[in-house]
Amino acid sequence: MSTHSPLIEITLNQDEIDRLSLNADVHTDGPYEQLLDDITRVELHDGFIRYLGTKVQPDRADVDGSFNVSLEAENDVLKARIVAVNIPGIGLNDHRVVESNRELEYELTHVVIHSQ
Repeated sequence: MSTHSPLIEITLNQDEIDRLSLNADVHTDGPYEQLLDDITRVELHDGFIRYLGTKVQPDRADVDGSFNVSLEAENDVLKARIVAVNIPGIGLNDHRVVESNRELEYELTHVVIHSQ
């Protein structure tokens, strides 16, 4: 029996992501809805995905911001979590980030369990 874990590598370049974004709505239902109200761009970087957009602030000017989501395997389990936040007034320990990470973990587990 082999002790090697399978390696899955997915390679997409920014042009492919931009082309996909033109044909699909980027929305914030689910884990990200508390961080950015309008996601305007998604960027692929080595080791993480960056979401850029706008946070609506009642009684103040809207602010631009971003956050990074890391996808990695840990103990043979795929993990996704927010690893950086650049949104005024929101840090990694903010309850919205903590809740978003919980929802990400739940949704990723649900997809893995229910997919073939």
